[in-house]
Amino acid sequence: SPSTLIRTPLITLGGHSQAVSGCCWKDNIQVITTSMDMSVKLWDTQALTCVKTLSINSSLQCVDWSDKSQLIVTGSSDKYIRLFDLRGESGTIVHSTLLGNEGWVPCVKWSPTSDVQLISGSYDGRSLLWDIRTPKSYLAVLGSHED
Repeated sequence: SPSTLIRTPLITLGGHSQAVSGCCWKDNIQVITTSMDMSVKLWDTQALTCVKTLSINSSLQCVDWSDKSQLIVTGSSDKYIRLFDLRGESGTIVHSTLLGNEGWVPCVKWSPTSDVQLISGSYDGRSLLWDIRTPKSYLAVLGSHED
């Protein structure tokens, strides 16, 4: 019988106090994570350190990074989508907040071709297309799922 390979992680980034709910690469060295502990963390995978922590008042469900806009987008259990700008100096750098989902937001993704558009998915069964220049309303509902 073929032998079973056991793989172990190259590194472990420990710093969240609750479950990690999302992660993405920012570049070749830095990783962004979100957690149920209501924080976003930026990690340096070479130094094995947390470079920045952003705190909010809701459990975070997902994260994505945009090279084009230089913004982080997160989805959360309070139905909000938040955009963070890491270039600021304060602990919480909320660039803007989007509200249109009627349930938890477990997935968000930046457009690969636009620095101002993203899509969100929600427990309400809808996928919403957003333009961050008009945060008060979404552009379109891209379909609705049942159950």
